[in-house]
Amino acid sequence: MPNNPLNGTAYRRPLVADVSKKNRSVMKQLSLIIISILALSSLDAEQVNSADAPEGKVHIYKHENDTAREMEIFFPKDHDPATKAVPGIIMFHGGGWGGGHRKQFRYLCHYFSTRGLVAAT
Repeated sequence: MPNNPLNGTAYRRPLVADVSKKNRSVMKQLSLIIISILALSSLDAEQVNSADAPEGKVHIYKHENDTAREMEIFFPKDHDPATKAVPGIIMFHGGGWGGGHRKQFRYLCHYFSTRGLVAAT
């Protein structure tokens, strides 16, 4: 048996079969992880997040090329802006103004409004 050149102790070289079994096991695990990630990433986020969420108040904030740009604002229950200021949050969807929709964050905005924030998307 050859000696380890670093510390002089005897060691056995791994057989090719041992290495290939480990590689197959790692490859199986890696394949399962990749398949799981691909399956989960194919879910439609809008379908999950906006299901049955109540609508906020729609406000037009800009007119551009005969198109009205709208945002939805969700207010806390019994909110009176004349008597009490509350914190707010704005949710921006992706898409470069060409894709996506404000409905994507409807559920999240409703959640924040039930926690006392004014939320807009």
